[in-house]
Amino acid sequence: MMFFTKKPKPSALPPGWPSPFHNKCSQRDCYHSNNPQTVKGVYQCRGVPGGFYCEGTYKISSARARETEHYLQEMAMARRSAEEEQRKRKTSEMRRPERRGVMNPADMRISDERNRLGVGQAPRTRGTENKRPPIFAPYSGHRPSQSVIESEYQTDQIMMHLYPERQIQPRWI
Repeated sequence: MMFFTKKPKPSALPPGWPSPFHNKCSQRDCYHSNNPQTVKGVYQCRGVPGGFYCEGTYKISSARARETEHYLQEMAMARRSAEEEQRKRKTSEMRRPERRGVMNPADMRISDERNRLGVGQAPRTRGTENKRPPIFAPYSGHRPSQSVIESEYQTDQIMMHLYPERQIQPRWI
């Protein structure tokens, strides 16, 4: 007994086609993916193969139009949910106190003053924020990691450019 297997039917659409709902015209040499259509009818191809307008047409049946309508609704819902997810992610990142990238200048000033206080130093008072605090004791604490030093240095550089009147000095030179 001999068993024959069916060969897979070659796709009528060229490789890399956006979706099966983007329409291919009747011209064999045209590879323009026409937009999905949701209304039954015969449409003219919008492609320009070889610099000339394509003479091809494509036909949309009522069943195909309904399928396309359903596909476009699903794509719109997926796009909306992705945009909503992106918006939620941005909102949650904005609410975090230590967000990466952009920081509130008031937050930077507070963390700047806290990080600059050394052993035996009194907190700064109003009007002395432009002066570098005196060093009373040698640095006896542990040295922060290189990534912390680099991020503080970058923060200081940003603050120096944003607020030149404050005469901010980098913490790590």
